[in-house]
Amino acid sequence: MQGLQELRGRDITPFQQIPILIDPNVRIPGADSLILAQSGAILRYIGRIGQLYAIDPLSDARIDQVIEAVRDIKTPLISISFNASDSKTKIIAEVLPTHFSYLERLLAKNVNKNFFVGDRYTLADVVVYDVIADALSIE
Repeated sequence: MQGLQELRGRDITPFQQIPILIDPNVRIPGADSLILAQSGAILRYIGRIGQLYAIDPLSDARIDQVIEAVRDIKTPLISISFNASDSKTKIIAEVLPTHFSYLERLLAKNVNKNFFVGDRYTLADVVVYDVIADALSIE
């Protein structure tokens, strides 16, 4: 794994930050390989090539809706690392239960209650699993 300084020195980070995805198997005009920045773009790209999208435009929008709802949970989770314990207490007691209840309602409205969108595993299910794991790891 390369360090950020090394990547910056090679001038391949589009926004001079990480994460980036480098896929040498994909050729794009003017470059030797695909270099993709921004975690959301990387997530959606991997979801598309992994066939965790591409159901239909409406279902894909519903998947994106879940991704954005999860971002609303991840932002305060990340802030716990940088804030005082009173913020942590409020996030655990108020923010997480509120936002997870929104996700529970979305899941309950889906025809197949085992998945967030449609009747198969999608990127929506992956990101929800990830944020639940993050929330459970809070100490």
